[in-house]
Amino acid sequence: MGDVVAPILGETGGTPGTHDKGQEKPDYSPIQNVFSFPDTRLETLPKGKLPYLSVHTLSDLKTYQQNAETCRKERQAGRTPDASQCPTYEWQVPYSLANQSQEVARDLRKAWQRFEDRYYWRAATALNNPATWLTRCVLDLNLGLNPQTPTLKTHVPEGVVPAQLASKVPATAPEPGLHLDTYLFFPQVSNRDYCDGLNPDLTIMFVPGVCNYLFGARIFCVEGDTTTLNPLSPRPIYFNMDAAVRRIQDAVQHAHNKYLAEYQADTVKALVNPQRPLFFPLPWASNVPGQGAVIAPVMNADVGQNQFLQLGKTAKARLGGALGANAPLYYYQWAYNSPTLRVHTLPSRNETLTSLPGIWPLEEFKRLLGVSSLPNQELFGYTTFFQAWQEMKALMLPEDMGAKLARPLLYQATGTNVEWSTGASVVVPAPIPIAPYSSLGLPYAGPQMLFDWVSVPEGYTIPRVQGRPAFTYAPLLR
Repeated sequence: MGDVVAPILGETGGTPGTHDKGQEKPDYSPIQNVFSFPDTRLETLPKGKLPYLSVHTLSDLKTYQQNAETCRKERQAGRTPDASQCPTYEWQVPYSLANQSQEVARDLRKAWQRFEDRYYWRAATALNNPATWLTRCVLDLNLGLNPQTPTLKTHVPEGVVPAQLASKVPATAPEPGLHLDTYLFFPQVSNRDYCDGLNPDLTIMFVPGVCNYLFGARIFCVEGDTTTLNPLSPRPIYFNMDAAVRRIQDAVQHAHNKYLAEYQADTVKALVNPQRPLFFPLPWASNVPGQGAVIAPVMNADVGQNQFLQLGKTAKARLGGALGANAPLYYYQWAYNSPTLRVHTLPSRNETLTSLPGIWPLEEFKRLLGVSSLPNQELFGYTTFFQAWQEMKALMLPEDMGAKLARPLLYQATGTNVEWSTGASVVVPAPIPIAPYSSLGLPYAGPQMLFDWVSVPEGYTIPRVQGRPAFTYAPLLR
């Protein structure tokens, strides 16, 4: 096969388009964190060691380069170099199994579902105390939490792809789906999760209304003006709305003071679980909201080529022109060693801050790839990261309108209908909505742990990470 002639991007680079018009090359200088495949990565496998990636903090690399001679002399003299002048810029993190990252994602869903379910049942039980204290806190009837395992699907975060290419490699929002799989009229968590510190409350909440009937015709009612959801029931003569609102507000405060802290502890347990020995999370720099993400490069056993063949077709169709025409062969250049395409290789370390490997538009398309086997990832120059990070949220739970209808917050009052022709008295439900909670749900303001999978070309920016990793796995790999 003859060499494929790569399009010339010109002095200012080029922006892909139908006619490959020369436009300004994107500014990659703000990039701070990238990864690369160590040369000895696969050779470690026969020795029983773990395959890993090297991740680099480019600002620290620049500082080290500026002081390289000083750093070398300090080490030769047996002294520890000044960390401010000779910082660590390269970190190692082992590959994790993709299916174990899915288990982590499932446990993150379970952590949020536990929080959401116990929050609702705390409020509902407290609101209707003492009746529900007897039926919920004395008897433990629950269905158990068994969330579905999320599908492993990669996304392209907003703002990662340069603006020149954003319409061709569009951003896609992650789909963590933390909410309960089904919203039922029964708890899915144990009553230990929502009855803690809750005692019987004998406050008089309402005085039931009475309607009088004669041969089925309503004669008169003794009732109040509190709104109920049952038009066939008399309204309560008296209802203590202030106490009802206070009970819900106490539940809101309890959830934010106690359940929220336990939710965050559950997310840490999900990320660091000794029962998953082949999942290696790396906080980069932390999971504090706005301060980075926990990452783990993942692999599976898939050696198929379909997604890589499709990537070439997708890039060809979306880019057009000479650049698009070369896309299918560009991704398979390793198979035939085209000297022309091999010109676009990893830059030397001295160029790392100003130059990126390969033809940038074609490299950015690799963000559309899904997880694959380790050999495939190395051949095609990309990896897939599992990421978990926290965001501050202001929500009304449950979020879905259908779920709100399935789980309203109602005070279960009653009324009495008396039929004088037979002397029968019938107690009928008179559920009372508690504004604004019955229609909007329960308020939540705090952190929420999200997760996603993202694919990253080698040498290009890793989304959501900041600063330096919290630690290195290097001792584990030696």
